[in-house]
Amino acid sequence: MPLHVDPSILNLHLRTVSNRKAMNDLTKFIEEELGALLRATREDQGLTRKQVAEKLGVSEQEIEMLEKHSGKVTLGLLQKYANLLGKKIQLKFL
Repeated sequence: MPLHVDPSILNLHLRTVSNRKAMNDLTKFIEEELGALLRATREDQGLTRKQVAEKLGVSEQEIEMLEKHSGKVTLGLLQKYANLLGKKIQLKFL
């Protein structure tokens, strides 16, 4: 099952986005949700951040930043992390 944010929530937010602050709030919401899903899935599978970092060839700090949505993260890293957990990231433009 792909990791995914409920489209109805995104649609509601996208309809009301009218300025930069609102867009930043939406971006933060998506980052928080995605980070929480990745962290929860990692923990459910009994993996530590260190183990994930080693398997992905990145630092443990990068994994922590991704999970805590603190810093810039590439879509490529998100995809690799999800794949490692047996998940897919699915983006849709509606």
